[in-house]
Amino acid sequence: MAAATPVREIEVKLDDKPVSGKQVVSVRFTPGETKAYDQLVFDCVLRQEYIQKDSSGRERKRVVEPATFTYREDGVRFVEVLDKYVSFWVPVGMEQLKESFGKTLFVGTAPVIIHKVVVRALVNGDPVWTIESNPGAGPQKPPEAAAAGGSAPSGPERDKYGLPVFKGGPAK
Repeated sequence: MAAATPVREIEVKLDDKPVSGKQVVSVRFTPGETKAYDQLVFDCVLRQEYIQKDSSGRERKRVVEPATFTYREDGVRFVEVLDKYVSFWVPVGMEQLKESFGKTLFVGTAPVIIHKVVVRALVNGDPVWTIESNPGAGPQKPPEAAAAGGSAPSGPERDKYGLPVFKGGPAK
């Protein structure tokens, strides 16, 4: 008998507009099994895109991901028949970012967005799975969940610990 897929579907949503320099991130999980985790770790990759002139005066689009904001949720329990929701604030206002990450890391004239969210589940301090998702992409199925339905590649990519990295795609 095959092992259960820890997460069948994930969806990451952002509020329309940040409030007071903070962005609300809401994550919905559809569990594939009932299981308790010591901690879920949410790494939010912050990105800036802006136009910069080079030495000859030509304009170039610059894309930088200068920092990652991490949120941790302790004592998380997934129940197979219930969706699990986690919401948290991420600083995207220039004042908060400069206070947290230093005055020179971010370009003050370009907006900061949350480009992707990487979620790791920990048990006894060890990661047991990792899922990468893009905010606003709608419901996404990790490759292992899609494989259970017969439409995924042969195996998931592995992280530095040898654990599967689930890069979500549109749900089918």
